[in-house]
Amino acid sequence: MEYQAQSKAALDLLCRERSIPCLGKTKEELLQALVDYDMQQAVQSDASNTAEDIPVAFVSDVPRSGDPLDCYLQTVLKYVDSADTNQRLQLILQYQEAERERKAERERQAERERQAERERQAEREREAAEREAEER
Repeated sequence: MEYQAQSKAALDLLCRERSIPCLGKTKEELLQALVDYDMQQAVQSDASNTAEDIPVAFVSDVPRSGDPLDCYLQTVLKYVDSADTNQRLQLILQYQEAERERKAERERQAERERQAERERQAEREREAAEREAEER
């Protein structure tokens, strides 16, 4: 949809209708928010049309605001041609895979730390038992 010719008030109304935050935004920011919204809708529509090719877990894992790389992903997606929804979807899937790998690595690191703590605790208990045995 062509938004450039619309007034700021009209853009503000369109944003509200789409539940896009618009308070205190300039006309350019409202334009960008509407374009981003349309692009997101196109990706979701394309994803729905090709859902049989994509595992269900991927479709439901679309990045949400606040995710560590969400800002980076959004920046990259702004530079991808809006007509190339397959490329956009591929970028989202790559982002999700990288996020899963990071999460798995954090879990492995946490498990290594727990194991090291258990080993330190076992060593302290052995030392305490040896001291107790020497005192007898």
